[in-house]
Amino acid sequence: MPARRKPPQRHIADGTQRADRRHFSAPGPACGAPNKPPSVAARSEASLEWDRIVPLLVEKRTLTATDAFAVAAYCGCVADYVAVEAIKAEPGFRPVMPSTTRAGTSSMRPHPAVSAGIRIGTELRHWSTQLGLTPISRSQVIADPPAATSSELDAFVERGRRVRQTGRTNPRLVERIDG
Repeated sequence: MPARRKPPQRHIADGTQRADRRHFSAPGPACGAPNKPPSVAARSEASLEWDRIVPLLVEKRTLTATDAFAVAAYCGCVADYVAVEAIKAEPGFRPVMPSTTRAGTSSMRPHPAVSAGIRIGTELRHWSTQLGLTPISRSQVIADPPAATSSELDAFVERGRRVRQTGRTNPRLVERIDG
């Protein structure tokens, strides 16, 4: 069995990022928030979810203006799921209901809200995975590397790269360990 590929974030941290690797060579659209579509703005639950999720995705640098349809579909699913759950929470709701066939026999069938909830939940899980909102999909989503910032962590990582490349260590650090 072949070894698993390193995720792009690991290549960035290790300093092994190369332009010929698939993840880094294909330029994509710039990160940023798409405009809220009218179909989302018209539904209060969908609009609230849009306002909640878009800033998080922009902060993670995984959202572009071309992702408007995916985010709108996700927000619509959330609104539909909330509506179905509200129906199921009504007093007197029964998950099964009587049904009469053409032959006149009586049977029990699931309430339409139950099957709709299952279908919407499946679609919601799909869109959540596509946008990197589930725990397992977060590790698989490829985000643009953040803009160059200078921080203590970046300096520490850079020093580690230089030590690995040159094989030289800091003499003061060696004195502290030996002394």
